[in-house]
Amino acid sequence: MEFAGTYLFEPVACNPSRGNEKGKVESGIKYIRSGFLEGRAAASWPGINEDLRHWLEFTANARQHATVRSRPRGRFELEKPALQKLPDRDYDASIIRPVKATSQARAHFDANTYSVPAAFAYKALTLKAGAGEARIFDDCRQIAAHKRSCERAMAVEYPRHYDALVAAKKKAHASKLKEYFLGLSPFAQAYLDGLTAAELDAGRHLAEIMACVRQYGKTEALQAISHALEFKAYGAPYLKNIILQQRARRGIVEQVEIKIPAKPAWTQLCVEEQDLSLYDDMFTEGENEKSE
Repeated sequence: MEFAGTYLFEPVACNPSRGNEKGKVESGIKYIRSGFLEGRAAASWPGINEDLRHWLEFTANARQHATVRSRPRGRFELEKPALQKLPDRDYDASIIRPVKATSQARAHFDANTYSVPAAFAYKALTLKAGAGEARIFDDCRQIAAHKRSCERAMAVEYPRHYDALVAAKKKAHASKLKEYFLGLSPFAQAYLDGLTAAELDAGRHLAEIMACVRQYGKTEALQAISHALEFKAYGAPYLKNIILQQRARRGIVEQVEIKIPAKPAWTQLCVEEQDLSLYDDMFTEGENEKSE
């Protein structure tokens, strides 16, 4: 009724169970079904609309209509002067739905998901979907606009919606990396201060140093840091070179770093080194018992 009010026409309902009263409507549907849809392979929306416009222009509206005895295209031109002017603004037939953004900052609609800025995760929002666009609002403020997907189970995303989240994760990762490094030893802070004073990219160097800790062990890495502090040699390449020199003197073959592309997080795992002196204590206690 709202649509009818916008375009100023009155819908006339048929009587119940009187299908014969709407023969003109049914015959039009029958004509489209047999003349346009029949024998056509399944087409995706909105591509089928282009085919339909072509069919209307060159087939349906160009034929001689059996009832009015004229071509619909010509008949429309004759009747156009008698028609009322259309409203200045088209009727808004958009679908409006309340939605709630997920923890991944996505809103579900019509079997698809649409991204919103990360700051709106978990928030109650409003989605307004038109024929070709889906827009998302926080109260009256538009926060996202996407091309509406006519497929199913599609994730429609705008990468910049996650910029703030990615930046926050990078900051958290850098903070955690610094925390791990400083937890290695009391003199780790002095080495970090040296990296900063040398105007090096501390985050990158700390990541490479921690990779050495995982590959060669905490003990060797700390020995290298202590040695580097004596000579004010700041940077991950210096530390790795010291470690390799120390290992070469002991005749240890260079280890190949293991990388697992399918599980990159596994390369970040580090086994905590244990104090092996407890085994010496065990043997000492055994020898004491024998002597007694």
